[in-house]
Parts: sequence; C-alpha cells; structure tokens
Amino acid sequence: MRVLRPLAFLTVAVFAISLNAGCARHESSFEFDPSTGRCIDGFGNTGLNQNSAGPCSDFRHLNLADLNFSGLDLRGSDFSYSHLSGVDFRNSDLSAAVFVRAELLDVDFTGATLVNVKPVSLELGGLSGERRLTQAPAE
Repeated sequence: MRVLRPLAFLTVAVFAISLNAGCARHESSFEFDPSTGRCIDGFGNTGLNQNSAGPCSDFRHLNLADLNFSGLDLRGSDFSYSHLSGVDFRNSDLSAAVFVRAELLDVDFTGATLVNVKPVSLELGGLSGERRLTQAPAE
C-alpha cells in the first residue's frame, strides 16, 4: 500500500477545493428573465441558485423566521414550504416569487413589489404593509 506524502495530499486537497469552487459558481448562474418571468442560465435551462440571497434563490423547505430581506432583489425566488414568521420583505422586489404552502406569519411586505407572485395555499396571519396577500373567500 502506498502512503501519500504530505505534498501529494496537499495537492489533492487544493484540487478538490478548486472543483468545489467551480461548482458553486456554476450553481449560481441562473438569472431572472423579466420577459418570460423565469430563471434561466446562459444555456436556456431553468433553475434556481443555491446558497444565495438574490434573484432566483432557492429558499424551499427552510426556516427563515425573523430574517431581514428588506430592499433585496428576490425576483423569481422560491420560498415554497418555508417558515417565514416575522420576515421583513420591505421594499424588496418579489416579482414572480413562489410561495407554495409557505407559512407567512407577521411578515412585512411594505413597499415590496409583488407582481406575478404565486401564492398557492398560503398559511397567512399578521401580514403588514401597503399590500396584503389574502386568500379567496370560502364559497
């Protein structure tokens, strides 16, 4: 069995870190296309950016309670199945954002842009701001 010398091990470790950094850059390549309302990369693929807080971010299935997203560009971001209690979205651009089954309790949307938002089956309570998301009345 051959034992790696310290220099060889260091080379392998640096190479692995370089590969990971390259993957992270590739994952963050989706941009919001206002003409289609979708998040696309340079090849026309649709998707979301991992580990970022900007356009086309993937916030699905996360506990984001009490976070401050005020003033951010979050167009096309997906907040589906997330817990958003006490979140501050003041003056944020949430155009085409997705909130499928998101829990929105005491969320502040004052001055937020909410164009083409997909609020499917929201759990609402204590929303504040100039605009309020509401559920359709029961028939």
